[in-house]
Amino acid sequence: MKASRRAKRMSRHHARTKKGAALNMVSLMDIFTILVFFLLISSSSVKDLPNAKQIQLPESTAEQLPKETVVIMVSDRDIVVQGRKVADVQSVMKSADGEIKALKEELVRLAGRELSQAPQVDGKPVIR
Repeated sequence: MKASRRAKRMSRHHARTKKGAALNMVSLMDIFTILVFFLLISSSSVKDLPNAKQIQLPESTAEQLPKETVVIMVSDRDIVVQGRKVADVQSVMKSADGEIKALKEELVRLAGRELSQAPQVDGKPVIR
């Protein structure tokens, strides 16, 4: 079927005026730069203790930031030290002696690491 002159003219007109939408990347990059700096500044001032879903922490109204300490979490399934699983509660409950050997080994390892990183005076670690 042959197109009329009017149809041809309209198709040429639409082809000339049809352009894709342009996106100004400079303003978009400015917004993301500001957003990145805002998130960096606001996230560095927040200190949180690690929290597992199984553990219900009590409400606290502390006014001082917590010191860096060793965090031991005992849930209904696992014993976790500093975010690292050291033992299952089931196996600990089945053991005959009252000592948790895996927990003791992990605490000794962490204590040795803390002493090696502590400031030293005359070759001896200074504990604050």
